[in-house]
Amino acid sequence: MTEKELKPLQQQARWAFGGVVALTLALFFVPYGQYVIYPVMLFSTYAHEMGHGIAAILMGGSFLDFQMWADGSGVARHAGNYGDFARGVVAAGGLLGPAILAAVFFLLSRRAFWSRLALYGFAAASVVAVLLFVRNGFGVGFVLLVALVCAAVARLGGERIAQFFLLFLAVQLSLTVFSRGDYLFVEYANTAAGPMPSDVGQMSQALGGPYWLWGGLVGLMSVAILVGGALLFFRSEAAGAAKAA
Repeated sequence: MTEKELKPLQQQARWAFGGVVALTLALFFVPYGQYVIYPVMLFSTYAHEMGHGIAAILMGGSFLDFQMWADGSGVARHAGNYGDFARGVVAAGGLLGPAILAAVFFLLSRRAFWSRLALYGFAAASVVAVLLFVRNGFGVGFVLLVALVCAAVARLGGERIAQFFLLFLAVQLSLTVFSRGDYLFVEYANTAAGPMPSDVGQMSQALGGPYWLWGGLVGLMSVAILVGGALLFFRSEAAGAAKAA
C-alpha cells in the first residue's frame, strides 16, 4: 500500500481521536455532562482494583476479592508470601492499572474489527470478575453494567461505533490518571471501608523512601504508558493496514 493510499487511514484515525477529545471536553460544559463523567470515574476504580489483583497474581500471590463504592473508593484483598519488592509491585499495580488499560485500548482501537472483539472480550472478562472477585452489591451492579454496555455497543453499534467507543474509554481513563492524580501524593486514603495507608504509602513502607517520591515516579510511568499507547494508535493504524495489504 502506497503512502498516498495510507494517508486517508491516518486522517481517519486523527479525526476519530479529535472527535473523542472534543466530546470529552464538551462533557465538562454541557448540562448533565457530569452524569457521563461519573461512571468513567467508577470505571477507573474498577481498573485500579483489578490492577492490584492482577499484580498480586503475577507476584505469585492470590487475588481474593475487591469491593468498590459509589464515592469512587475501592479496596482489593490479596494474599501471598511476598517480599518487599513484590509488595511494592502489588501496590503500584493499582496505580498503573488505568494507564495500562488505556494504552491497551488505544492499541486495540487502531482497527475497527479489533475494537469490536476487544469490547466483547472485556465484557466477558467483567462477567468473570463478578463471579470470582467482586464481593459487594454496588461493585457487582457496576461491573455487570460495564459488561452489558460493552457487549451492547459491540453487538448493536457496528465496528466503527465500537472503535469510537473503545477510543472514548481510552481517553477517559487517560484523563482520570490526571484528574485523580492527587491520590499519588497522600500517605493515607479515606475509603468507604475506613482510612488506610494509600498505595504510595504502602510502596514507601515496602521499598523505603518518601511516599511522595513513589507517587511522582508512578505518575511519570503512567504518563509514559499513555503517551506510548497514543503514539501506537496513530502509527499502527496505517502500519497495520500496510501489512495487511
